[in-house]
Amino acid sequence: MAKVQEHLAALQTTIELILKVSGSAGAPVGVIHNGQSHDSHYGFMDHGLTRKPDADNLYNIGSLSKTMMALTFADLVEKKVVSWNDTIHSIIPEFDNKDKSLTENCSILDLLSMRSGLPTPNILWYQGNSSPLVSKSSLISMVNGMTSSFPLRTDWRYSNWGYAIAGEIVKRKTGIDYPEQMSKSLFQPLGMTRITLAPEWREDANAAQGFSGLPDASLIPIRSQECDSSTLIEAAGGVCSSTKELLLYYGGLVAAMKQEIDGAPASSPVFKGLKTLYQGHITVGQKIETTTQYALGWVKGMLPGRVGVLSPNAGLLKEAFVLGKDTKPQVFFTHTGSLAGFMTTAILLPEKQSAIVVLVNSKASCDSSDFIASAILDKLIGGTGNHDFVELARSAMEKASQRYAEQSAVLESARVPGTSPKPLQEYEGRYYWSSRSYFVDIFVKDETLTVRFVDRSDQEYTMKHYHYDTFTWLMTDEEKGKRGRYIQATGAYIFIFETDEIERITGFKWAELGGGPGYFKKE
Repeated sequence: MAKVQEHLAALQTTIELILKVSGSAGAPVGVIHNGQSHDSHYGFMDHGLTRKPDADNLYNIGSLSKTMMALTFADLVEKKVVSWNDTIHSIIPEFDNKDKSLTENCSILDLLSMRSGLPTPNILWYQGNSSPLVSKSSLISMVNGMTSSFPLRTDWRYSNWGYAIAGEIVKRKTGIDYPEQMSKSLFQPLGMTRITLAPEWREDANAAQGFSGLPDASLIPIRSQECDSSTLIEAAGGVCSSTKELLLYYGGLVAAMKQEIDGAPASSPVFKGLKTLYQGHITVGQKIETTTQYALGWVKGMLPGRVGVLSPNAGLLKEAFVLGKDTKPQVFFTHTGSLAGFMTTAILLPEKQSAIVVLVNSKASCDSSDFIASAILDKLIGGTGNHDFVELARSAMEKASQRYAEQSAVLESARVPGTSPKPLQEYEGRYYWSSRSYFVDIFVKDETLTVRFVDRSDQEYTMKHYHYDTFTWLMTDEEKGKRGRYIQATGAYIFIFETDEIERITGFKWAELGGGPGYFKKE
């Protein structure tokens, strides 16, 4: 215990500087090492920047929820309610994607290991302003309309949609909503009383308040994103919890994993099916990097190695840093969580019965939770890489500050000058995606073409003519921050209108949805 405290004390200045440099309001940190736990707290948890965080503050943990989904299924498999190889279609008959192999053969295990081929498109369920675009009742219709990124079980792609379907499977097989089943399977047996998926968590007097962080490290207060039991993506990232309860959860988990490794009898009735849960089911990223795999709700890899493969930092640094240099090889499990207003990181070292969890109440321009967790991990295991994590955060922020200019330059380099659009009124109309649950309206407002998503007045964006019948709506970093938006590829801001043989507008191609383009038909 004392050694953990000493390590965190030695890192205090580093952690505080990472928060400052990255534009992150605050962070509670929880650490378990050799079975002993400790927590420490930095910065602020409220919009007024006056309240220090504590171990009981509630944070939306985002995709750290995915491991809890997997463990809920492990409980149901143990009780023979489902099996890992049950197909979606056998449980949800209306699941009918145009990829017939996906429809007929995709299993629960395929969904949770992200090898189903379902694409990423978060852009379809979230466009900003902290609220989702599509209702829970539209989930299967939306997934049916998607185009597979690859054939079933041949590759890996991150997709929240698979976990959303898994939540619906829990409801179909148990007769109760997913949050209630998760509570029965995990939270109640572990004595976790504060953890919740209820939308009311935001009104809790001890709930952390979220921020957007800009590339200049300034903070914009925003409303915490709705990703709870009222939303379509609840099962992928809707859990809200505290450092205290997450240490209880991760502590029990690494203890059970250590027993599995040692071949000792399991002492916990909660953590079941660990062999399936923590097996690497598919390689993540580059095929040559076969040591990094996706288990169920976790990235699995080996130290010494690269840990933050899911973090946005991976796209901001010139070279990924290696943790655990000159240390004994050991397996690690990690995951990142990201929502408007929050970034989170968890790392497990089961052989050491160790865990690290960092919760940050800011969606900054770089991932401070990853840098903080990495600094703690390297200190705990004695890595000799001598990484300057504050400087790495600065480098990531510098790269992030160039993003808008780089995207603008990409657009300008491909633009055909000297073209004119049709009269703007010709583009007006309602356009449906392949699922009629999702549509956009295009109309003229203040002499400018405007897009509105799913008839929501808070989801309007002004478009600019690019060339021919193509329009863009790329926003500055400040505009994105104020609206609590995710960072997206340049193509996510390009609409290419299409015409028939007599030049009437018939639809448009959205250049990038997250796994390829999307096609919308005018009605």
